[in-house]
Amino acid sequence: MLIGIFILAGVAVTAWPRLRATASRVPTKPAVNQGANAALIYWRAFALMPRRSKYLLHIEQSPSFSFLTIPLDKQIRQLDQSAQRSLRLLQHGAELVNCHWGLDISRFGISVQIPELAKAIQLTNWGILDARIAIADHHFNRAIRDYSDGIMLAHAIGRDKTIIGTLVEYSIRRFYLNRMLADNLAKLPAPALNHLAAVLSRLPAPTPFSYGFNCDNQDKIAWLKRLIRTGRTYQFIKLSEYKKWLSEYKWGPAFLSKLKSKSRAYWLQQARESIHMLEPYNERGLRAMALPYPQSIAAVEKLPSNSSLYTSSPGNVADLFIGVPKQGYALQFLVIAQTAMLRAAVAYLRGGRKAFDAVKDPFGKGPFIYYKMLWPRGSTGQKMVIQSALNVQSIEPDYYRPITHITFKLK
Repeated sequence: MLIGIFILAGVAVTAWPRLRATASRVPTKPAVNQGANAALIYWRAFALMPRRSKYLLHIEQSPSFSFLTIPLDKQIRQLDQSAQRSLRLLQHGAELVNCHWGLDISRFGISVQIPELAKAIQLTNWGILDARIAIADHHFNRAIRDYSDGIMLAHAIGRDKTIIGTLVEYSIRRFYLNRMLADNLAKLPAPALNHLAAVLSRLPAPTPFSYGFNCDNQDKIAWLKRLIRTGRTYQFIKLSEYKKWLSEYKWGPAFLSKLKSKSRAYWLQQARESIHMLEPYNERGLRAMALPYPQSIAAVEKLPSNSSLYTSSPGNVADLFIGVPKQGYALQFLVIAQTAMLRAAVAYLRGGRKAFDAVKDPFGKGPFIYYKMLWPRGSTGQKMVIQSALNVQSIEPDYYRPITHITFKLK
C-alpha cells in the first residue's frame, strides 16, 4: 500500500507542471459585476416613508387635494422633515446604474405582484413636496435634485420589463414631476435655471413603449411554454385573482362559473392558443412601433385589442392576454413632447425667443408654437403656453387634447 501511495504521489508531482500550464491556457470569462442594485435602496426608501398622519388624512379628503398644490403650512413642513430619510435613499438609488426589481413573469405568470409601482408614486409625491418647500426657501439646487431623483426612479420603474411599469413611468413623469417643474419655473433664478438646463440634458429619455410591450409579451410566452412543459396549464389563470376584476362585467360571474368546470385538456388548449396568438401579435406590434411618426400611430391603431371585455359576452380565455397598446404608445409620444417643451421653456427663461427657437419640436418641422395669455381675473402677470405639433388625437381625442401643451407663469 505504501509503495502504491509513493507511486501516485510521484505521478502527481510529475503531472502538476503540465496540469498547471494547461489550466493557465484555459480562457476564463470574468464575472459580470453590475454594481449595487438600486431596487434594494429604493425598497428601504419605501419602508421609511412617513405614515399618513391624522392631519394629512384629513386634508386628503378634499377633492382638490394634491401634493402639487397643498399649502406649505407648519404641519406639512413637519411631514416633509419626517420624509427626509426616504428622500436621502431616493438620492442614493438615483446614483446607481443597475436596478433589478426581481420580477419574473416567465416563471410566476401574469398574477405576479408589483407593489413597487404604487410605492414609487408615493415616494415621488414626497419628493414633489420637498421640492416645493425647497423652492419656497430658496434652496433651488435641492429642488432640482428632487426632480431629477424622481425621474431616475420613474425610469427604473419603466425598465422593469412590464407594460404596466412603463405606463407608470409615463404617469410619474407627466402628471407629477413635469407638472411640478412647470408650475415653479418662474420662481427659479438665473443660476438655478442654468443648472436645471444641464440636468435636463443629462436625464434619460422615457422608456420606449416597445420595450415594455416586447418584454411583457415574451415573458408571457415563456411562462405559457413552461406550464405546457411541466403539465401545469390548469394553473395558468388563477380564477380567484380575477374574480373581483371580472365582476365588473355582466358576463363575469357566469364566465367564472363556466371556467371552474373546465378540464385540464381545455387549459392545455387555451395555453397553446394563447402562444399562437401572442407571438404574431408581438411581432406585428414591434413592426408597427418601429415605423417613423406619424405612420407608426396609424399602424399601432390597427393592432388588435381585447374588445371582448367591453361587449356583452366574453371571447376565449386567450383574449385576456391581448391588451390595448395604442394608448400606451401614444402616451410615450406625449411624455417625449412634454419633456422637450420643458427644455424649451427653460431656454426661453434663460435666453428669450432666440434660445427658445433653438429647441426643436420632435414632432414638428421647427420650434414649438407659443403664445402668451393673461392669468384669470384676480391674478397678476402673464402665462406662456407652449404647443407641440404632436397629433395623437385620432386614437382617443377627448383624452389627449388637453395635454399636448404645457403652461407656465412668466415673471
